[in-house]
Amino acid sequence: MKKKTIALLLIIAFVGVSLGIAPKISFAGNKYNKQERIKLLTMTAYYSDSNLEVNKGNKNFETFEDAENFYLSLSDAQFENTIKESIESTIKAQKGGKKVIWNKNFLNNELKLFFPNLYTKVTNITKNDPAFIKEIHTKIAPLSSGSNTITGIYSGYSSLGFLQWSFYCQMHWAWHNNEITNVSSSQWAATYLTWEYDGIIANAENYYNNRASYYKYVKGQFELNAFEVPIQYDYPWQKFYLHVGGGYEWSCGG
Repeated sequence: MKKKTIALLLIIAFVGVSLGIAPKISFAGNKYNKQERIKLLTMTAYYSDSNLEVNKGNKNFETFEDAENFYLSLSDAQFENTIKESIESTIKAQKGGKKVIWNKNFLNNELKLFFPNLYTKVTNITKNDPAFIKEIHTKIAPLSSGSNTITGIYSGYSSLGFLQWSFYCQMHWAWHNNEITNVSSSQWAATYLTWEYDGIIANAENYYNNRASYYKYVKGQFELNAFEVPIQYDYPWQKFYLHVGGGYEWSCGG
């Protein structure tokens, strides 16, 4: 019954607002109702390849019900301040060099409407940034043979600083002289709170440059689901260019 109640509140918060049949989020002294708080606890606000779990919430709460009960017990001022502190900590981390991609729906709706100063800070930081993260690692000193293994991680977080999900892709490749001789890959995911992983929805990979390089693209799907009604989808992707000598380029987004 508890899970059904949570699911119903999520449907009201995500679907009802868009249809105009549920109250919108009310900051600035008005009461936060239950579904509004659960929405901010569960929806993704930003993404990163770094550990940005500001709230460490998944470590402090054993179940979603524990987290829900805690945030429902806060006063309006405490709840709002918690969001502000979480977003400000993420902005600080981004200014310090952490790579962050903001969810456009969250940025242009919740943050812009209710925290305009924070919205301005975020847009000023990200206005020239691409909508993906990219790393380039130069080749290792040439060897007649060798191998390398890398693991790409891309994660989604809520406005309250909770880790919602992580998408992993590990690549291992070996080479001899000027040719890649073997490539293996594996993908997996971790989900938290009420998110679910639906699996891989796109995958492409092949050798190129006379087998001196290898390309891999993989895309997964996560969803926030209630009563089998999809509330929010996220589609993280990772892309790899692997080279003889151990060098590679890696990017992620979605």
